[in-house]
Amino acid sequence: MSRDVTYIQAAQTGFKSQSSQNTLDCLAVTIGHSSRIWGLRFISSSENEWSLMSFGEDSTCQTWRLVPKVSSSGSREEDELHTHSLIPLQTYKYHTGKNLWGAKVFNSINAKCVVSTGGADGRVVLYQIPCSGSQSNAIQVYSWTSESSLVDLTTTTRADPPCLNTEHRPQHSPSQGGQAFTSLIGCWELHRLLESALPAYPSGVFKGIAVMTTRCPTDPAYDAEYLYEESGTLTTQQGLLLKGSRKYVYRYQKDLDAITAWFVKPDANITVDYLFHNFSFEATDKGYPGNPTSTAKGHHLCVEDEYDVYYTFNYEREILKNWTLRYDVKGPYKNYVAKATYIRTSGDQHSNVSVTKAIDMAEGHELLTGTNTKYGSLKTYCWTGFHNLISTTANGYVVIASLESGNKNDSLPNPSPTVLSCSQQIPWVLLGYIPDLESFSVVVSIANDIVLFGSATGRIYMYQNFTRSINPLSKVPGKVSSIYGISIYRSSGDIAVAAIVSCLGDPFSYYVSVDANGHVSGDTPNRIPLELPSSFVVTSACFVELEQLIILGSRGGALSFYDHNMTLSTSLRTSCCCIRKIHGEDAVTVIKVVPCKDPDLPGLYLLTAGRDGRFAVHLLSVERENGMICIKFETVHVAEPLSGSNIEGANFDSINGDILIWGFHSTEFVVYNETKQKDVVKIPCGGSHRSWAYRPNLNGTGGGRFVWTKASTCNVLVQLEASHLVLNPGGHGREIKAMSFCPVTCQLKGRISRLVATGAEDTIIRITGYHCEAGIFGEKFQNLGIIHDHKTGIQQLQWSPDGKYLFSAGGREEFYIWRIRSVPGIGVGFVRVAQGPPITESSELRVMDFDITTMNQNISDPP
Repeated sequence: MSRDVTYIQAAQTGFKSQSSQNTLDCLAVTIGHSSRIWGLRFISSSENEWSLMSFGEDSTCQTWRLVPKVSSSGSREEDELHTHSLIPLQTYKYHTGKNLWGAKVFNSINAKCVVSTGGADGRVVLYQIPCSGSQSNAIQVYSWTSESSLVDLTTTTRADPPCLNTEHRPQHSPSQGGQAFTSLIGCWELHRLLESALPAYPSGVFKGIAVMTTRCPTDPAYDAEYLYEESGTLTTQQGLLLKGSRKYVYRYQKDLDAITAWFVKPDANITVDYLFHNFSFEATDKGYPGNPTSTAKGHHLCVEDEYDVYYTFNYEREILKNWTLRYDVKGPYKNYVAKATYIRTSGDQHSNVSVTKAIDMAEGHELLTGTNTKYGSLKTYCWTGFHNLISTTANGYVVIASLESGNKNDSLPNPSPTVLSCSQQIPWVLLGYIPDLESFSVVVSIANDIVLFGSATGRIYMYQNFTRSINPLSKVPGKVSSIYGISIYRSSGDIAVAAIVSCLGDPFSYYVSVDANGHVSGDTPNRIPLELPSSFVVTSACFVELEQLIILGSRGGALSFYDHNMTLSTSLRTSCCCIRKIHGEDAVTVIKVVPCKDPDLPGLYLLTAGRDGRFAVHLLSVERENGMICIKFETVHVAEPLSGSNIEGANFDSINGDILIWGFHSTEFVVYNETKQKDVVKIPCGGSHRSWAYRPNLNGTGGGRFVWTKASTCNVLVQLEASHLVLNPGGHGREIKAMSFCPVTCQLKGRISRLVATGAEDTIIRITGYHCEAGIFGEKFQNLGIIHDHKTGIQQLQWSPDGKYLFSAGGREEFYIWRIRSVPGIGVGFVRVAQGPPITESSELRVMDFDITTMNQNISDPP
């Protein structure tokens, strides 16, 4: 490329003449593609700047921006060697195999270009790219770095945010005041004994209910505020029944670790009136956190009457189970003692630790960049619902952000990321402070509005989105290493949540159940140990409601089965079956029940996936007799959609039933639609060794939400739809060498069809459905699956006479036998059941042809 635009000559290709060697200058040089470049296209241009696109042998399309170099003083450099820079913008890879041969750019008036590419795989893809570095709206990337600005963050929170000022975080261990205050919220059974020395004030027993509820602080000097309300009946010594109620406000200042109690006015807003008393905690080693009791005192002078106030907080495994409040009142007008005991109600068995407030502008900026010394850096992530992102910090705080995005109506997908103004998009709110979550935490979403937190102390907390409350749920013996949600099921008419919790070095995992209101479900124990098989480290879990089974996956590729009915009736449950090497010796990361709408298909189907890059479907049948359980397990489909990748999750689209698989391939996070055989999301994030969370779109549009940490920076990707349209799904990337029609017809989508197997030099076997009854212009072919196991070009294919088996042959003496059958959610399942032995030591020969015959009609299918 030359500055003399009237003359262009190829340079450094071997065809440049010596006489012209000093007449042309190279503007810019860079390295982008991993192999040869087959084509270049200009996209747009402006004054002294150009946007261009390249495509090549590595089957990628890459966009660039050619800009003049600028010196530190701001003026353009006159570097005789390279006066411009090529800035990489985006890489698009929507083709398989090698070689992207053609590309066409259609300029648009809306600052976007439509690009169509075709490759050796026969696929034709259509997508949009920005014409001049602008970003599209299908994908939104929220990236917070030290250069970002969170201006007016508090104005983007909900209509009535609790705007607070907290400038300093205490640098010591969890305090008595903070622990007591966060534990007080909830419902309490109140029992108060009144002993009065004056006849004007009756003596007796008061019984009722007291409730502590959080509300927005009415004074910015305080970090949190509770409204205390009690009501009940006083039974006097004379037998009179008197109804009574009262209200106070309790406030907390975190920097001072101070609790104060206030009188309120009898108005509609329950306005704070004046100070009742301060809490003065006793500096003793008998208090929290070392021992289960903490005490505090207070004093109040009411004209001439003096109130001495005494609090005692009684903890059980760090949960406030009950507390007492005593008033000693003496003076000329009052002389009585009131002794009150507060006990958790049966419907509110655990304390709440929530302190809801908005995070101010400066702190929000530092939080997202990992530079905030008060909150600490963001450590773990979890999606609750579809728009809400929850994160824990290194200093034990829990924050939530709402990422609402409108839907697009464009007919073309837009894959390019968009960096939006965080001040207009992200309302960060502090949900609470949990000392147990400092430095270490595990967070997982169990349902759309329930999140569980695990701590280094073994405590488990539950967050409920509809109440925005966090409550201690249970406790396990050691440091929580993982939590897996296994079900939302109905027990005695109540919806319940269940999870499997594992501890480091513990030979047991723990079944923890709780209903959606945060209460233990009926008579079900809150925590039941499950004895693990030897060398079994839990990496996934599933609850099969139809068969009442709990299934655990391990780091070593095994599955362990537990009878759920037996689990609920015993204090300890052992595995009733353990199947090893389901995914070799790699971790099983996904266990899902395959939705089946075909009543003719027998049994129950499970989908599993692992870090070996494969996913599989298994036929499961359960028989129970005389208290014994027999499990039959058969693998009916194995595929490797993302070769060389770690599969971390999978799900079924609730609209179209497509299988979505996601995981990491090298430094990229990839979401793959196995049903349509195409990538949905692909984002360079640095690899799997980082905190991340993904929530897919399950409404048929594709895309999803992905959050990850890279270089101490929190990044969020929001993709509203699929990144591209496939106009032609294509086929093989090289010449087809073998084809075979199945001799038996089958039903595909309600139509009589015949399976066709094709093999090519691209080492792939494709299974295609040919619809026999389709009209001239009807859809005759449907791609059903791809077999990747061959490492060399396919030479021959042949079906068995009954259509149950497919035989394939290739180079290096590869000869495989495949079991083919209908599988729900997949369509056609295939699994390799046998392979031919090597003929020579070097295995260098190609199997060019073969023939098959039926030896014995009574031979049953392989297990």
